[in-house]
Amino acid sequence: RVNKEIYKRFMANKYLLGTADLIKKYNLVCRYEIIVDNPYETEEDQIETINLLLKIKRPFQLQLFSLVIYPGTEMHNMVLKDKLNIQNQLNKNYLRYKSTFFNKIIRLCPTLPKPFIKFLVKYRTSLSTRILLKIVYLPSILVLEQIVWFRLILMGFDYNIFKTVDMISSYLKEGFNEILFKKIS
Repeated sequence: RVNKEIYKRFMANKYLLGTADLIKKYNLVCRYEIIVDNPYETEEDQIETINLLLKIKRPFQLQLFSLVIYPGTEMHNMVLKDKLNIQNQLNKNYLRYKSTFFNKIIRLCPTLPKPFIKFLVKYRTSLSTRILLKIVYLPSILVLEQIVWFRLILMGFDYNIFKTVDMISSYLKEGFNEILFKKIS
């Protein structure tokens, strides 16, 4: 619904899943980008996104982006017309999405077992489910996401562990240099 009505994107989910199947068939590495924090998205829309992600064959990586509604766009005009309260969009960091129940579940779709994700969604109103999510969330992003990331890099180098380790060490070196130079300047 959101793709068609809000984003004006008319590609059916079956085409995305067909493309995902081809990616898996040819053992390609893939990262899907998901827009979250949409003021027009309902709980049912978020559950539909989760169910779609659960249909994608693993492994894959997700990148979540918080929706930024730029002034002068059709969506901005729609938000103004509907008098929705949104934060200053020009200062918003699209990488910092809200820490909501559904955003956390979406982020965990590539890492946790599918039946467990379905369980969390089904019993989302239960306090014990919300506590359970708090317990599993941090270890999942600190450990399981990294395992998925390593597996994807390994796949990208045709399961050559030496090339994979070399790539990871280069990536870490560049990351540390970027952090160091930002601190100095």
